[in-house]
Amino acid sequence: MAPSKVPEPRHTIDLRQFNGRKRSAIFVGRVGKSFCRGDGRMHQLRSQQGLADLMEDEEDYYSYRHENLNYRIYPGSETTESGKILDVRYLRPLPAGSLQPLELRSGCGVELDDGTFLKINSCRVDHRDKPYITGNLLLPQSHQDLFMPSRENELVTMFRIKEEELEWEWVELTVDPSRIVSTCTIVYTNQPYQTLNYTKDVREAGRYAASLFFCRYMSADLNVDLEHNTKKPDCPKTGKIEHFGERHADDVIVVTKDGWHVPCRASDRDIRTQWRGVQHCALGGSHVHESTFTRQYTFAEAFCGAGGVSLGAYNTGLKTQFAFDRGGPSLDTYRHNFQYIRQTGVSAVQMKAEDFVAAAAGTDKCMVDFLHLSPPCQAFVGSNRRPADTSAQISAFLTVKDLVKYCKPRIATFEEVETLANCDMREWFCHMVSFFVENGYSMQWKAVQLWQFGVPQTRVRLVVIASGPGERLPRYVKPTHCRQEALASGFSVGREPFPTIEQAVSGIPEGAPNHDLEGRFFITPGLARKANELERTIMTEEKDHHYHPNGQRAYTIREYARLQTFDDDFVFVGDFGDQLSQIGNDVPPKFAETLYRHLKRELQEADEKELHAQR
Repeated sequence: MAPSKVPEPRHTIDLRQFNGRKRSAIFVGRVGKSFCRGDGRMHQLRSQQGLADLMEDEEDYYSYRHENLNYRIYPGSETTESGKILDVRYLRPLPAGSLQPLELRSGCGVELDDGTFLKINSCRVDHRDKPYITGNLLLPQSHQDLFMPSRENELVTMFRIKEEELEWEWVELTVDPSRIVSTCTIVYTNQPYQTLNYTKDVREAGRYAASLFFCRYMSADLNVDLEHNTKKPDCPKTGKIEHFGERHADDVIVVTKDGWHVPCRASDRDIRTQWRGVQHCALGGSHVHESTFTRQYTFAEAFCGAGGVSLGAYNTGLKTQFAFDRGGPSLDTYRHNFQYIRQTGVSAVQMKAEDFVAAAAGTDKCMVDFLHLSPPCQAFVGSNRRPADTSAQISAFLTVKDLVKYCKPRIATFEEVETLANCDMREWFCHMVSFFVENGYSMQWKAVQLWQFGVPQTRVRLVVIASGPGERLPRYVKPTHCRQEALASGFSVGREPFPTIEQAVSGIPEGAPNHDLEGRFFITPGLARKANELERTIMTEEKDHHYHPNGQRAYTIREYARLQTFDDDFVFVGDFGDQLSQIGNDVPPKFAETLYRHLKRELQEADEKELHAQR
């Protein structure tokens, strides 16, 4: 929702009058034998040990003194109405160490001694009259373990996630009040950063405006130790960063330093419209069939290669709008299989990513419902033996942010080598996160073992699923296959046993394309090997360990393609080296199909729910 100058509502944060902490949340008397309540009356302490229990018509509270810290807590477990908590037109600063005690109650924000923040859920006193507070942990967006772009006075709420499903798990921390540095005001908003932020709308609004913080993201990754009692993993192989939706935001209006009234809460539909434009926000799919007037979701693939993801998306019923890559035999393969064999009407465009971005900047014709990105990965592979190619690949990698900006997909997927999440690739991993966060997207990532999705290899890839502004982040796709012993034990009900090498390479019909046995037999036969296992990851070049289980010969291109789950009618163009490179570089179509079938269903359910709510 766009900011506008309107009459001031009841619950308003006026940044022109903003000068610190919430007045009603700070007691103005001194700790001692008597207290000055908010009504100005004096009240005697019931205890000489610094514990005050004031039993009158107002709330009971307890007052404590710890070294140079004075604070008062109001026991309770329920967070009060957000509007009341965030009415901060009459605020004044009061850091820890002041003679005046901090008032701590459910709903207020505090900064802790380690630079983190807490949104208080409850204030308690244990059976020994020792106070403690519980609440949600928030980290500055600049925190190194978040991998997010640094933004002034932006906080991120921290959760846990289940490693397999990437579902949120609530985390409530218990904190000793002596760790509090000061109180602060934390505003939850689902507005885009460009619409409402500290730098543009708050800075210099008042002497103590720095005590106001915005929070619009929640995050969880297995690299962040929330309770300081477990060892962190070496690298962030699994994580989730979700932008607040309408249901998460505070129902208050901020009056900026320039006098603009900006609601902290906007409808998801308005946020989506603001991002994609009214003409591109039709639910149920962007493409309309002229004859039936039915809608179909659209798809595009950047850095398409031979088209493994396009094949998976095609098999799920998505309409491919465009695909592009820098050129080479892989584009010939794409065109042959999609323009001629499947007659999709789409011919992959030969174009560098930088040139595509320049062309897309002046038009909205590149906007799609689904976008897949698999930028060149050699720069992030430890075994890279072609460092001269790295600069061009990194340049292509850095265009992802603009591709997302101009294509504005409702759902985006991103695939890279697992090593992008390694510690020595931290800079590039942060770039990857910023591609989506700076465009207002939610995202989740996981190092996926593709054999769990029916790919007969030990192949592992980093797979990102992202959702655009105003969209709900889909649930992460669940594995479809498991090991036989897990199936027998009953722990993997509904899954299939993983496919073996033998199942993948057997039964190829005579005359199948790319299945030339000539020259594939060994002069000296090797050792036969087990065929009921997974093959090691198919690379862009032949490896000594890649050969037929009978030990008599190397794999044919068709067998390599089978191991990568390509259909037998998918023809590869070029010489043997070109064809193997295309296979090794591509995403297995079976995994792509499972992924996009799931994402299509998730988006359909969300659209149907929204359409039903509009009726």
